[in-house]
Amino acid sequence: VAFTAQHDRPGSLIYALQQLSLRGVNLTRISSRPTRELLGTYVFHIEMIGHIEDSAVAAALQGLQRESSWIRYLGSWPLATAPRGVDEEHLVKILGNVAAETPDEGPSERWLADMMNPAEDHRA
Repeated sequence: VAFTAQHDRPGSLIYALQQLSLRGVNLTRISSRPTRELLGTYVFHIEMIGHIEDSAVAAALQGLQRESSWIRYLGSWPLATAPRGVDEEHLVKILGNVAAETPDEGPSERWLADMMNPAEDHRA
């Protein structure tokens, strides 16, 4: 996922990343690049463990969409095997951990539906 945090709000990056943490989604990579549009604004690229069809990942993406001024979904691939040194049962427990639900409705639900089925029109 690539996104731009809301630059007009202090702490906007932490608010965006908390969407993953609150739902138990593990962030595995983060990098940033300047937008070249406005001084001090950056595009963040993140990778996480999980698939868009996992309820925790879907909820985290919806939350991230709400907390971002711009977001682009780059794709989601199933994890073939557990990473080296990680017990598969432990991985299932991590991926299945969903924190207390937050209201995910309206634009974030439509956005998630568009990402899961890009050929269908979900704007109605």
